[in-house]
Amino acid sequence: MLWTKRLFLVYLGVFGLLSMAALATLPFAPARDPNALYASYAINLRSLDPAVSYDVISGVILGHTYEGLYDYAYGVRPAKVIPTLATAFPTLSDDGLTYTIPIRHGVHFQAAPGEDQLFPGPNGLGPEVTADDFVYSYKRLADSRLASPSFSAFLQGKVVGLDAFFDASAASQKAGKPTDYSLPVQGLVALDRYTLQIHLTQPNPQFIFSLASPSLSAVCRRAVEFYGDSFRARPVGTGPYCFKSYRADYRVVLTASPSYRGRPDADPGTVPADQRLPYQPTVIYDYFAETLPLWHAFQQGLYDSMELPKEGFLSAVDTTTRSLRPDYASRGMRLTTITDPAIDYYGFNLRDPVLGKNKPLRQAMCLAWDREAFIRKYLAGRGMTPRGFIPPGFPISDLQPENPFNHYDIVRAKSLMKEAELINGGPIPPLKLLFDGSDSAYRQYAEAFQSAMAQIGVKINIDPSTYARLLELVDARNFQICMTGWQADYPDEQTFLQMFYSKLADPGGVNMFGYNNPEFDALYERAIKLSPGPDRNDLYCKMVAMADEDCPMVEDYIRVRYYVSRSWLANYDFPDYGNAHRAFQKVDVAARKQALQSGHH
Repeated sequence: MLWTKRLFLVYLGVFGLLSMAALATLPFAPARDPNALYASYAINLRSLDPAVSYDVISGVILGHTYEGLYDYAYGVRPAKVIPTLATAFPTLSDDGLTYTIPIRHGVHFQAAPGEDQLFPGPNGLGPEVTADDFVYSYKRLADSRLASPSFSAFLQGKVVGLDAFFDASAASQKAGKPTDYSLPVQGLVALDRYTLQIHLTQPNPQFIFSLASPSLSAVCRRAVEFYGDSFRARPVGTGPYCFKSYRADYRVVLTASPSYRGRPDADPGTVPADQRLPYQPTVIYDYFAETLPLWHAFQQGLYDSMELPKEGFLSAVDTTTRSLRPDYASRGMRLTTITDPAIDYYGFNLRDPVLGKNKPLRQAMCLAWDREAFIRKYLAGRGMTPRGFIPPGFPISDLQPENPFNHYDIVRAKSLMKEAELINGGPIPPLKLLFDGSDSAYRQYAEAFQSAMAQIGVKINIDPSTYARLLELVDARNFQICMTGWQADYPDEQTFLQMFYSKLADPGGVNMFGYNNPEFDALYERAIKLSPGPDRNDLYCKMVAMADEDCPMVEDYIRVRYYVSRSWLANYDFPDYGNAHRAFQKVDVAARKQALQSGHH
């Protein structure tokens, strides 16, 4: 967001030698909306279409506008699924293959203010959501033109006839014809206006989590057809907020939807006015490519919450007790600590002729990476070395075998490099590392990896990119090594194990590595039919061990995140799963005004 960055640079240039106390007295412009909740985002958003968007930050923002059949209860841990646009949990057939889902009555799509051309009439009220909207939305995920990663992650191979719809759309695309959405899909049936039936190809106890994904939200067909290609920047959903405005790499403004029913699990007209969500009429997300300017702006009271960057962590948190220092707590700041259900890694493209055929090379690179030193030096201790790629908080996180290549062993790494060069027929050629170059911290991480690999004779050329471009290159499998990570889509280990299932390795699929191990696939196909329990845990652990041995990635670290929020922001939480969390948060406008006027911020 240009104004903040430019203003901050002016402050650094003119007042760089001033103390933070003096800096706090300087005036900030432009004027802030006193009724808005101010937050931030750090990547250039790839798309605002839930079928195409498949990154954490886009999902967080989009979750305020779009809704699916199910969601997760806000602030509840362990995660708890609740009905949203469905009125109840699915009724399952005896064989576990058929889900019958009742749809909530009286919920309408809502356009942004001023979009009266799309939905003429009062308040931009659109058509009522019906079972047909979910049939259309799920077909849309399977439209090959969209290359939706969510199809691979949640629906591919699971719903009867949906893969055939994908094939038909691909054939239409090749022939230069539009996708025929009138083609029936046996596994997606609107029994009546308010009843959806889904037929699975095999039992899948985790399918309820797929239905709670923001990617499987209800999408308005009229809006898709009305906006055409610009739909990717014109969200139209049923959630607590509408998109009032959106300027790429600058600002997203959300405004309370006048037709929202007041709570995700309620019928329209049933929530008392004083209890209706969202609490805050406006939410503003400002774009920051760098975290340090945001940290300074937060300290001036310009933002209500943020994740602490390294610099902020070192100044505001006692690194021994991991608690907020008294001088920051006295200024009305609060600390929330969360261990991410995620794994950061350097992923190998196993289709690459150098990396794909050379397991000793990949193993050597894993052993040459000193995770503990990296976490200490670059993250200020805000992370942990992974036992395996299943992070803490999942049933097998402590049961999974320890990855033998997740510790620093330069002697063994050099020994493996001799095998790697024999396989390659000579020295390893330079390899290219793709990473998000919009943040200087990631460049430091890339250079650290480059230096570590040089110890074993592997030259790494670093290739910075924008985050949106990085996603495009990964989806197209146009990379050798990529610095990225995987955030759990739902609270089950399958969300990580699917990353290595060969049938999800096509371009756009969630298996970015191109990993192909028939034994792994066989265990995966057995495990997804099982309910949670010891038998499934055993299969999961065997799969983890297989993938760890093959080293499709350098498992980097499990991130521990430290969020700070202001005392005037009530109900603050940053949930692992779920949508529309800002709708539950409330700014005490008077308290914020008083704190800013008094300078006690």
